[in-house]
Amino acid sequence: SDLLCSAFSEIGIRAEIQTKANGHRLTRYKVYFSDINEIDKLKRGGLEKLANLLGVQQQGIVQEESNEPKTIYLDIPRLRDSWTFTTGKELRQWVETFLPDSYKLPVWIGTDVENQPYYFDLSDTPHLFVAGTTGSGKSVCLHTIIISLLERMAATPENVQFALIDPKEVEFSIYQDLPNLFMNKVFGSDTTEVITLLQELVKEMNTRNASFQRIGVTNIDEALHKGEELPHIVIVIEELADLVMESKEIQTDIIRLAQKGRSSGIHLVLATQRPDSQIFSGLLRSNIPSRIALSVQKSTESKIILDDIGAEKLLGRGDMLIKLSSDAVPKRIHGVFVNRDDSVQAVKKFTASFSRQ
Repeated sequence: SDLLCSAFSEIGIRAEIQTKANGHRLTRYKVYFSDINEIDKLKRGGLEKLANLLGVQQQGIVQEESNEPKTIYLDIPRLRDSWTFTTGKELRQWVETFLPDSYKLPVWIGTDVENQPYYFDLSDTPHLFVAGTTGSGKSVCLHTIIISLLERMAATPENVQFALIDPKEVEFSIYQDLPNLFMNKVFGSDTTEVITLLQELVKEMNTRNASFQRIGVTNIDEALHKGEELPHIVIVIEELADLVMESKEIQTDIIRLAQKGRSSGIHLVLATQRPDSQIFSGLLRSNIPSRIALSVQKSTESKIILDDIGAEKLLGRGDMLIKLSSDAVPKRIHGVFVNRDDSVQAVKKFTASFSRQ
């Protein structure tokens, strides 16, 4: 706080620090300006000067608006040895203590800059694009999504199937024995098998939509209300680029699912280390408005993911910007840190619950 006050003084801005809150990696300062013109001065190059004076120029300082007049928030990254993490144990506690009844596919992805749990309903997203460079925490983010759903389903009788595609053949092997896998296996790098899976998913989508017409409903929610027994299907692809580069047929089926899957209860979670316009094409972009950007190397990659810059200044290791379809601007979230033991525990817990149903 003293350093920040000194930095304000050095760049000729009069400001008063009202409060501060320590998040996992950032400290959020609530700053008051007696002259509102000082805020404009800060926007016009002042943030960069502050970042240089505080030694955080690589990540930078993020300014957030406040509801109070003449007041803003400044989020300033701290040194790495002061970072803390949300663990898989805490994620399980969230599921046990707070289960929103209206959420069909709740995902607890992490905490905001003030350490408050952040969650969303995947069924409302309805699809999700996740991208980040090596070491950004992309794969951990995918495991968090899967574990969240498994933990929720173990606590409630929600009916969900997973279609898991892992071209690396290392990340999703732990889920191979799940009893609710679509086509009863985790799919790897075999392009022919992946094409068959996606074709079956497209066929299932078309069958459901035809059934909805016969019974006079328009979507899965209405069908379930009429007594139909249909699971939501969550498709998770660990590295989209590997598949798209192998086969245009794969991309075509993914686009079909993105365009028409929502009403039938089929949801895509697509991830890649290579966010570019060839991998995340225009048709996918228009049908997958919900995005998670982890750290990337260039601002152009951030624009591909979020339609905005910012991800190039993230801190890595699960630091992310999330922009859901309902959001006007991205939210900065620090992801839950889950490991293999968390996945193992979630699989065992769900499998035991599944066998009792």
